[in-house]
Amino acid sequence: MKPPLTFIDLFCGCGGFSLGLQRAGLKGLAAIDSNRLAIQVFQANFKDIAHVLEQDLTAFTPLELETMIGTSEVDLIVGGPPCQGFSTARQVDGA
Repeated sequence: MKPPLTFIDLFCGCGGFSLGLQRAGLKGLAAIDSNRLAIQVFQANFKDIAHVLEQDLTAFTPLELETMIGTSEVDLIVGGPPCQGFSTARQVDGA
């Protein structure tokens, strides 16, 4: 039997993408978000994803992520960055 495809969920929030991917038969390797409450909900709902990180994605490199999760092999990277109304990005210039 072929092993399941794997994924990493960036800006994971409470886990909507991860839920869909798991239901489609993929295996989650890691999930990352900078929001503490979202990570707490994610951890409660996805106990089988070993690496759930409360981190700012801009604070480390892909190589550092590889070291954190223990592999450089991943089949899919999914991400749901925050909607404009909820993000602090680009608020400096009024955009």
